[in-house]
Amino acid sequence: MRIRRTRQGVSSVEFGLVAPLIAFLAVNVFDMAIYFYSAMQVANAAEMVAQAAWEACDPNIELPATVRCSGLNAAVNASARSSTLGGQVRLVSGYPQESYYCLIGGALQRLDVPLEPKPDNCAALDAANVKPGDYIEVRVSYDYTPILSWSIAALWPDPIVRSAMIRLL
Repeated sequence: MRIRRTRQGVSSVEFGLVAPLIAFLAVNVFDMAIYFYSAMQVANAAEMVAQAAWEACDPNIELPATVRCSGLNAAVNASARSSTLGGQVRLVSGYPQESYYCLIGGALQRLDVPLEPKPDNCAALDAANVKPGDYIEVRVSYDYTPILSWSIAALWPDPIVRSAMIRLL
């Protein structure tokens, strides 16, 4: 009878029941924070790669850049590796891609024409008075590995892929 009335050790039992839940939540919050930080760094790397493409090619001589700019691939690959995630960020196969776009009604619309010769206007999109711009798009990816295979972050898309576009001319 005396054992039923004693309250010694109750807090230890309660802590033993709650501690695994607290640890599970803490690991998941930490893992989610790392995932979101990594996603932001991948987006930043995509912007850096697009900027590197813009800086590597002289718009007066080397456009279209994917055809005439000899230093383009080296510049974008070096830029991708220079992010805080290092060499784990890589350019997605088939990128950079270059196209002409027209600004129509406040939105960019892709002009489906060959890169050479440069089109004079956006007549193909029923906007003959609009001049097309030469844009380059890059896409980078990063393989995220969660802390634990059973964490919530393991359910999110892997690899993390982000794109950026910049106008060359």
